[in-house]
Amino acid sequence: LMPVTSSDTNYNGADPQDIAFTNLDDDSTTTSSSAGGGFIITAPDNATTTEDGGTSTFTIKLNMAPTSTVSIPVYVSDSTEALLTSGSSSNVDNLTLTFTSSDWSTPQTITVTGQGPDEDYDTLYNVILMPAISSDTNFNGVNPQDLSFVNTESAIYNILYTASSYTGNLTSKSNADSICNSAKPSGTSQGYAFASFSGTEEIRDLPTTANLNTNLNIKSSSGKLIAENWSDLLDGSINMSLQSAGVTQNLWWSFSYSDGSWYTANNHNCGGGTSTSGKGGAGQAHNSNSYWIQHHTTQWCTNTYDLMCIAKP
Repeated sequence: LMPVTSSDTNYNGADPQDIAFTNLDDDSTTTSSSAGGGFIITAPDNATTTEDGGTSTFTIKLNMAPTSTVSIPVYVSDSTEALLTSGSSSNVDNLTLTFTSSDWSTPQTITVTGQGPDEDYDTLYNVILMPAISSDTNFNGVNPQDLSFVNTESAIYNILYTASSYTGNLTSKSNADSICNSAKPSGTSQGYAFASFSGTEEIRDLPTTANLNTNLNIKSSSGKLIAENWSDLLDGSINMSLQSAGVTQNLWWSFSYSDGSWYTANNHNCGGGTSTSGKGGAGQAHNSNSYWIQHHTTQWCTNTYDLMCIAKP
């Protein structure tokens, strides 16, 4: 898939993910020995997994009845990108399939589950089927075909966006949450204010108070990646500034220190976001370092700045 061409700057140059496929005759392939023993593998419809646990499956069975048990060790080439499940083995980096004279023709399913998130975008990996082990010389040493997969970014993510501009008097956290929820992007389930209002209502508390999935990517409404996960959002430099991501071009009320805790120095928090008296902490749209949440720390609460929000899928 080549980069998009469009006069819309939100899309122009965006490069859709490429997808790896395995082309098999009639959706299956047979690997056999000269004596005739072998394996029939049905490839996945889509050889793609996702970092949020998206799966892909394939099946394998024997092409003839064995005279003794046939075992096939199976490995994933990169366990940071995917794990395997089959039978009693769940989410492991290796397992063994076993076929007998009574179940040789029953397909066994292997589920490949994507792992992440990480800083990679699309990562190729293989599911490796090792040579069979059996006392039946028709099967012993026969090497089934390996399968190629790609692990892509999470198909779901949390979204940072702005609701509107307000003075430092947001009335209460619940009111700010209501404003954010009313302005939540299409396809999201709930929006929350990305600001601190008290020692128990802090930005860093959102994984608990809003039940956010901290493993998901954080993106803008247009799909630009701001941070790989919640920890990266708060603890390190974000991938791009909020201005570059198209989230906001302005200052935004955070009432927070750089770690997402409530800003208490000199009471510069606009009375916990409920007053136009005094000064309050505001984040900077242009910053992309670890102080992006706390950059301008003393803005008059009568000023009008954006209300930052985060929405979960």
